[in-house]
Amino acid sequence: MPQPQAAQFSQARYKLVVAVMLIAIIALGISLAVVTLPNAIFKTSSTPSGFTFLHGTVTGNSPRSIEFSNASDSSDKFVSSISNGAYQITLKSNVLYKVVIDLNVSPYLCYANPGTVVPSGSAGVQNFGC
Repeated sequence: MPQPQAAQFSQARYKLVVAVMLIAIIALGISLAVVTLPNAIFKTSSTPSGFTFLHGTVTGNSPRSIEFSNASDSSDKFVSSISNGAYQITLKSNVLYKVVIDLNVSPYLCYANPGTVVPSGSAGVQNFGC
């Protein structure tokens, strides 16, 4: 009788060790996925040819959004929200844009300083004020 109990104990212990190892492998896989997946998912793609990724800060009396209007085509407008005083937008390269800042308080609008921008290259920084 003593031998079958030892065999049962060894078999139960073996199953426990296998279960613990499987849990450890799964936990390791999940932790690696959590670390590497966001980088793959949220990795910034390159800016398409003919466009410029423009970003910077906006100072003024409670800025809400910033509007870029094509100086030669008034129907060609792009707007970016301002969050924590910063904006980011992708615009057509080598185009003259007039810039206006929308405010949360009266007068609700101000002409940006500088008042125009010509984005060029794949990325650029331009800060604006009211």
